[in-house]
Amino acid sequence: MNKRVLFFLSLTMFGYFKTLQSQVETEIKRPAITGIGHVAFYSKDVENTRLFYKAFLGFAEPYSLMTENGKDLSLTFIKINDKQVIEIFPEKASGTDRFFHFGIVTANAEAMRKYLESKAIKVPTETKKGRIGNFNFFVNDPNGTICEIVQYGKEGYTVKNTGKDLPET
Repeated sequence: MNKRVLFFLSLTMFGYFKTLQSQVETEIKRPAITGIGHVAFYSKDVENTRLFYKAFLGFAEPYSLMTENGKDLSLTFIKINDKQVIEIFPEKASGTDRFFHFGIVTANAEAMRKYLESKAIKVPTETKKGRIGNFNFFVNDPNGTICEIVQYGKEGYTVKNTGKDLPET
């Protein structure tokens, strides 16, 4: 009788360890994070904000996006270097917080989405290509801060603008 119990116990433990090993082998690994790609702010005075970053700090404004009506500014990009920008959005309401979100750059946005999902982080159902050709999605950190996960697209503005619009300094 003891041999049977020992046999079934061994069999159960073997199954448990095999399942544990399988879970470890199939755990989704986090893709590389290559840096902070951008910070985004709301501006109550976009023209003076542009002046500050361009005339006083010497940065370029390589591209902007307009709203669907084609007349109003949706956002503009102040280029810091080939991998980092400041995104400036016109404010939505007077007197609100100026900080909007920040962007983390990864080598593979879709793999990062799947990784975060495997860790029970609320993510969208897919990674989409944004208006400037980069792949991205948004998540909230535990404090509610918006974090954009970005992968620079080969045909996106960021990659196509590499080496251009840099200050001489």
